[in-house]
Amino acid sequence: MAIEQRIVNDSLTEIYVIGGGSNFITQSRPTNFHQFFTRKILTPTEDISDFREVTAAERTALEQADALWEEPSQSFMDLWNNAAGDYGCYNETTGFFELNGITDLTITEAEEILLYYTRRTLNSLYYVYTKSNTRTFIPPKTAWTGVSMQMFCANSGRLEKVVFSENAVGSDMYAAFAGCRRLREIQGVIIAPFADYSAAFNYCERLEEVRLKGVSKSVNFGASPNLSFETVSYLVANATNTAAITITLHPEAYARVSDELFAQAAAKNITIAST
Repeated sequence: MAIEQRIVNDSLTEIYVIGGGSNFITQSRPTNFHQFFTRKILTPTEDISDFREVTAAERTALEQADALWEEPSQSFMDLWNNAAGDYGCYNETTGFFELNGITDLTITEAEEILLYYTRRTLNSLYYVYTKSNTRTFIPPKTAWTGVSMQMFCANSGRLEKVVFSENAVGSDMYAAFAGCRRLREIQGVIIAPFADYSAAFNYCERLEEVRLKGVSKSVNFGASPNLSFETVSYLVANATNTAAITITLHPEAYARVSDELFAQAAAKNITIAST
């Protein structure tokens, strides 16, 4: 089973299914308004990657889910758009809420995100999102400076992405992101030069990107096999340690460290180690 494409009428690109006529083409992007085809002429703004193949049973399930969708009130859409600002919106084309690059938030998820947004404080990040059930948060419109990030969003099992609109300057980082097993990216720079990072990223099994600046103590990424080379390189380049420290990596992340980065780290009295 696959979607194929061909040129018709000398210049138009047509996509079609070859699964014996029992399968269908639908949008690959998240939407509450699925359309189904067995063949389709692509518009100038469309590509074959914008579509995927589904079986008849999958089509039925999607149609049933679409039928249950209810349009949010205009007042809630306005509330969301105002709070999300440049980081998200309600997408009338898909019927989903969007935030921080996540494009398929339901109204239930949006309501919970807004609830946390109204509860947040600019005086502290201490336990502010601990054990939340959200996939992301609305970035604050004002920078957090010199605040406690202890247990910031620890044990938020559904959290996928955290965005700081400006540098987050923290006084401590104890277990800040610990237990966030689905967290992939922390966008923005965290500056906590005197923080203990030994438990900050415990059980962050999907973490790929985070930028730490001014680190002066050891950091443990031992649970993060997907951690990027850029994350480690940035940490080393911007570390401010005056005594020996260790960056502990998962073996898969450790394997991506270059000889050059090992040398750069050693020159700054930083040991890059593997679990």
